[in-house]
Amino acid sequence: MRRGKAKVSWADVCLPKAEGGLGIRKLETFNVALMTTHIWKLLTRKESLCVKWIHAYKLNNRNFWDVQIASNVSWGWRKLLPIRHIVRPHIWYKIGNDDKIKDVVSNGAWKWPSAWFVAYPVLISIPIPIRIDDQEDILQWRKYDGSLDSFSVREAWNTIRENANEVDWFYLVWSHQSIPRHAIHVWLIMRRRLKTHDRMRQWDVGPDIDLNLLRCSLCKAQPDSHDHLFFECPYSSRVWLQVLHMEDIRFASSKWCDIMDWLLPISKQSNVLSIVGRLLVAAVSYYIWQERNNRVHGKGERHHEQLVKVIMEVTRLKLAFIKFKKSVRVDKLRATWKIANLLSDAFGGSRNANGSIANILIHMFNGVTMG
Repeated sequence: MRRGKAKVSWADVCLPKAEGGLGIRKLETFNVALMTTHIWKLLTRKESLCVKWIHAYKLNNRNFWDVQIASNVSWGWRKLLPIRHIVRPHIWYKIGNDDKIKDVVSNGAWKWPSAWFVAYPVLISIPIPIRIDDQEDILQWRKYDGSLDSFSVREAWNTIRENANEVDWFYLVWSHQSIPRHAIHVWLIMRRRLKTHDRMRQWDVGPDIDLNLLRCSLCKAQPDSHDHLFFECPYSSRVWLQVLHMEDIRFASSKWCDIMDWLLPISKQSNVLSIVGRLLVAAVSYYIWQERNNRVHGKGERHHEQLVKVIMEVTRLKLAFIKFKKSVRVDKLRATWKIANLLSDAFGGSRNANGSIANILIHMFNGVTMG
């Protein structure tokens, strides 16, 4: 892969989508989670020939946590032992009827030797273990939030990976109704990582280039930024408001923060307004950014009405293949977007040389301007 200025750091990309990433698992961390399975099998003495052999010849009645890493050990053993410091804090025993605590607990209280309390005051704060008389000791996995659960590779990975707070825009960006390339674009907007003029001014581009002279390619009035492009720029504002007007959506603001205040609270819902709203925000922002880049690189200009037409047709095509529960509002949606006519043309109607469905599909997946 080409090295350069990454839009988003690899650490952030590898976060789950709910935490603002793309859900790509970092192989190094995931490999540790997979190797933890072998440690778990050893500690639980899983009934297998491999586990029996390791206990007999590798451990030989020694504690797994105390085994030294010798220079002549096998490759697999050498890879397993160094991750013990990662795994050990998450291995917890639930004490059953094979307990060995009777000498230090009496009547629900610790009875450590008095000298120990003086030497190790922390002993008094250790929770009293709860003994379960009718159950054998069991090994449990201590998760990231401190709760105990049965072990799985998924839980191990979730515990040892880098964690971040969940983002409130997860459902706005990611859903099975979204168009993937639009979703990625909105993800970059929410992270404010598009290469707009305001971000480029932070870069060291040399003394011969004055980035303050840059102007928005859509309105030519001022440098662009996330807030300007979505949708405070006169051009993008006209596109956004016209799209809303055509769909009779009663929302008049062109400010991204206001749009988020309107859309985020309903983004989890699967009703018509939520789905259409999310699709339109993603489509308008995507094609505004595309138009901006086309103009920057001299690939021509489109009137705002042409862009509106493209946005409406792509959204219409997506809506045609979304399954809705039958309702009066859904019937109105299909009538407003003329979805029945679209499906008829696609699967039963005649096609001309420039068939509208083919044209929309080409535009949707290849970015070709529709005629």
